[in-house]
Amino acid sequence: GRTAPWKGYATLLDGFERAVGQGLDARLEIRGPSSNDAERTHRAELAARIAGSAVLAARAELAEPVARGGIPSLLGSADALVTAADSGSATQTLDKVVYEASACAVPVIASNPALAGYLEGLPVRLDFRPGDAADLARALLEFGAAPAALRERTGLELRERVERGHSVDTWADRVVAVVREVSGG
Repeated sequence: GRTAPWKGYATLLDGFERAVGQGLDARLEIRGPSSNDAERTHRAELAARIAGSAVLAARAELAEPVARGGIPSLLGSADALVTAADSGSATQTLDKVVYEASACAVPVIASNPALAGYLEGLPVRLDFRPGDAADLARALLEFGAAPAALRERTGLELRERVERGHSVDTWADRVVAVVREVSGG
């Protein structure tokens, strides 16, 4: 996603750094455009934060955006997608990257309270409190400690959930049902 401050990248970097400090063996890649002055300024802040930490400099990368067609491949190469959007942001209702990752069977670790129902009851707990780097570190450590088969099962369950509730076919069926209801038949 874009490098907007409300995306929670500062929390992401802090939580990741804590988790690595507690033994997590992982790499973090942040990708996305900076399309206005505020986003460019924040990107520079994130780059400075990464460069200023030995842990982050060795394990985190602030990379260029990926073309739309490359997103499935990028997501498919990841063990998890982490989204730390700040509470009250526009993504509190829908964050399409969550559903894109889910469609690729990639587990999503998220702080968005609007996703609580979507993420509940999975084989591995994937939620953390918005803005809470310590809770994100806990989630990352728990995810990293889970057996690979359990993480894979979690991703597959999310894929089933996105197909059942958020696919184009499902949405089209809902639109048709609403139109029929409104039009009386």
